[in-house]
Amino acid sequence: MSRGGNQGGAISNTTGTDSRVNTFGEGSNAAIGAGTMYSGATATNTIGVNCQVETTGNGANAGIGSGSITHGATLLDTMSRGSQVITSGDGASAGIGVGVIDHRARLAGTRSDNSKVVTSGAHANAGIGAGVIRGNATVDHTWAMNSTAIASGNDTRAGIGAGLVEAGGVVANTTQVNSFAGVTDYVSGMAGEPLPATPAPVTETVATVANTTMNFSGLPGVTMALPTSAAPLAGTLSTDAIAGITLGSAAFVLAGVGVVIGVCIYRHYHRRPSPAGSQELEVIKTVGQGAGEEPDNEQLRKIPPKPPR
Repeated sequence: MSRGGNQGGAISNTTGTDSRVNTFGEGSNAAIGAGTMYSGATATNTIGVNCQVETTGNGANAGIGSGSITHGATLLDTMSRGSQVITSGDGASAGIGVGVIDHRARLAGTRSDNSKVVTSGAHANAGIGAGVIRGNATVDHTWAMNSTAIASGNDTRAGIGAGLVEAGGVVANTTQVNSFAGVTDYVSGMAGEPLPATPAPVTETVATVANTTMNFSGLPGVTMALPTSAAPLAGTLSTDAIAGITLGSAAFVLAGVGVVIGVCIYRHYHRRPSPAGSQELEVIKTVGQGAGEEPDNEQLRKIPPKPPR
């Protein structure tokens, strides 16, 4: 477990179990294997189980294998199980293998199982293999299962093989199983869980039925058409023919709004005195009877004279 540097030397078979490495300050790299590696240094077979590596400060990179490797250094066979790598600061990148790799350095054989990488800060990139690859460096054979890499901040990147690959960098042979890498503005504690997905909008389709016809299939032989306009009343009654109207016998027909009313128009006779004292019958004609037509006997009704007072 180291926050220091390795120049031209070799580190091998380093294991951390339930361990924590924390650094504070600008450029203070941290790792289980070596904080910084450069000038041909080599680290192999680094293991972190249930460990946490955390840095606070701008440019303070972190990893399980190394925080930063450069100038031809080589980092091989790094394994993490149930561990977390966390950075807080601008330009502070993180990875399970390494935070930043550049200048012809090489990272190979990184394995992550149920582990998390979380960065917070501008230009602070996150990856399972490496946070950032620069200057003809190579990241090869990265494997991730049930792992996440989350970057939060302005102009950040996240990925499984590498979060950010700059010009000349190479990523090859990356495998992920049920793993996730992404950028978000939300980090929940050390877990770095992404923002919840926004539910898709629900589209409700309402069928529209024309209102001109209603079919009551439950009633045999009945189909009712709704009117679109009122039909005119049939015929105009003559003022000479209206003596009385009885609405008791009315039949309504549901084809349109036309109403057929059984009208009982009867003749009304009244006695009008005459000089001879005889009865005079005045006839009020029924509808449809011509002006010159005489009523038959069944249509006439005599009104007897009133008894004298």
